[in-house]
Amino acid sequence: MGYLRDKQAQLKKVYQSGDELGYRKLTAEAYRELRFAWERAVEEVLLGSVVLRFRKGIETKRLAGVVVEDSDYATVNHWMSRCSNFAHDQALLGGTEVPDPDELLADIDALEKWRVETLEHAEKTKQHRKKAT
Repeated sequence: MGYLRDKQAQLKKVYQSGDELGYRKLTAEAYRELRFAWERAVEEVLLGSVVLRFRKGIETKRLAGVVVEDSDYATVNHWMSRCSNFAHDQALLGGTEVPDPDELLADIDALEKWRVETLEHAEKTKQHRKKAT
């Protein structure tokens, strides 16, 4: 999250300088990285690191805290689509209105908010399931 926030601060400087092409390019990169962050959040936060890329095993004991609600599906789908919209070539070519730096920051904040809420929910679920056994 810190990296994304630093990237947003750099983008804001380019935006304020009036370098539209440079800003479009950096914004596309930032949204690609934000999309990667959402992917990682699904892996580590939503699915509780049960399954991780490149790890040989599956840690089934971590399932105790895993809950995937319809709202999680909708949230992840919305943000992945939004990030993809700005991360691809159309953002560079000018066919898409590129978000300003404050909008990018709000999108980064949305990931952080979802991450914190999902971790809290997972911990409560884990404690509830622990008591039930």
